[in-house]
Amino acid sequence: MQAMTDERQAGVALGTPHANGAARVGVVVEEEREPRSRATRIALLAALVVVIGLWGFALVYSVVRKDPERLTTAEHSTIVQSCKTAVARMLELPAVRAPGGVPPTKAAVAARTAGETAVLTRMIAELRQVHPQRAATAEALGKWLDDWDSIIVARHAYALQVLTSRTAELVIPADRGVAISVRMNNYAKSKFLVDDCGTTTLGAENVNAVHR
Repeated sequence: MQAMTDERQAGVALGTPHANGAARVGVVVEEEREPRSRATRIALLAALVVVIGLWGFALVYSVVRKDPERLTTAEHSTIVQSCKTAVARMLELPAVRAPGGVPPTKAAVAARTAGETAVLTRMIAELRQVHPQRAATAEALGKWLDDWDSIIVARHAYALQVLTSRTAELVIPADRGVAISVRMNNYAKSKFLVDDCGTTTLGAENVNAVHR
């Protein structure tokens, strides 16, 4: 009589009975696969940890990294105040209105254009007095103001054309097929200026856009 034991023979298991009553003996596949399954799980877990680590590093780096063209608090405040003042000055200009649905005269449109352009020119001159200490900041601000100067040139041209042409248009200069106002506003957004100093807020791309 065979002794009873709790020990199990490794790799052997009783299968389903054969038709003649004999038990089928086979290798336990699960026991052989277990080490490989465990290794796969460990490898996947390690890969996940690496991915999460890289994502976390990228997130922290993007938050901690400082914009080399950043404005100081004082510089930012000065620029915003100048833009707000420009808007206030535009609101004081007589708006171009068409009484009774009659289109405004060419002279009225030209005068309004000139008035707005004078306000913007004054604003740009004020902003030229901001002299950032960081070279990268000064260069970026200077390029933004150079684009504003290009807008001024276009507005002066329009003010003259509208006096003689019914098809006169305020054409915003473009760089590689894209209006420079796009990059101007991208700069303003990156410096948290767009709400006060964007071309739309200041009505730079139109005439009579800012009025009471």
